[in-house]
Amino acid sequence: MAIKTITEESPEIERLKAEIQNLIAEHPELAVLQAEIDRIRETTFDPLERLNSIFCYIGENLHTLREGFDEIKKIASQANGKS
Repeated sequence: MAIKTITEESPEIERLKAEIQNLIAEHPELAVLQAEIDRIRETTFDPLERLNSIFCYIGENLHTLREGFDEIKKIASQANGKS
């Protein structure tokens, strides 16, 4: 019995891929994040490990964003105090 190679994605997967491409077209700054998600997806075969890896990656980036936001708030507070 031969193993059939799947060469076509389901219509739902194709629709989701198109949505991702549209989102990246509208927000090119997300391309780096999507590339990292794709890398994790391609190198991790266990779906739970894949989700865990993506969650950790996003969590690390959220921490960095939070630090930046806190710095901006500090600068804005100092600027308001000088007005």
